[in-house]
Amino acid sequence: MTHKSLVIVVAGLRVLPSGLAAILSLAILISIITFTWTGVSAPWLEQNRERSLTGDLATDFATDGSFLAIMLRNLGAIAFLYSGAATLGVTTVIALSLVSLYLGATLALTTFAAGLDTVAQNVMIYAPFEFVGIIIAGAAGLYPAMSVLVDALSRRDQALIRSYTTAVPGSLTLFLISAVLIVIGAGLEATVIASR
Repeated sequence: MTHKSLVIVVAGLRVLPSGLAAILSLAILISIITFTWTGVSAPWLEQNRERSLTGDLATDFATDGSFLAIMLRNLGAIAFLYSGAATLGVTTVIALSLVSLYLGATLALTTFAAGLDTVAQNVMIYAPFEFVGIIIAGAAGLYPAMSVLVDALSRRDQALIRSYTTAVPGSLTLFLISAVLIVIGAGLEATVIASR
């Protein structure tokens, strides 16, 4: 099977590079969240347990629960994830690492303070939208670099700069899909917070 048969285009996106970008994005996110969640020290958790239950820690992390605050914070995060489209994926890998560390530490603290069942019940409405939005934004930031990598490894005649510039519109499409999911997630999260 030749490489050209693997490069299928769906909705303007080359399937192999976009799939690789999504898999890499998901792998980085899950591995660092898991590492952080399981690796956060018990003394830190115990020290911050009371603050998390009283809401003081939430204030420390600037978690204004309004729709606008949540939306702007999350859109800023996915913009950082998408910035890799301009840096051959370097800033996306950094952003995925930072977002994953934050999510893992937050998950560790909240599950320690309130229990996994309570946390799951509170976030199950909006977290899937936000998590998928993060993965897609990471894939969008990595997609141009993955396109160049696939073309370079397959020794295609296409110039690598052309591979990169051809991938940018598809990358932007992925970013916009991510932004829509983030806005939906922010609306649901604000609703959950307001109902408490």
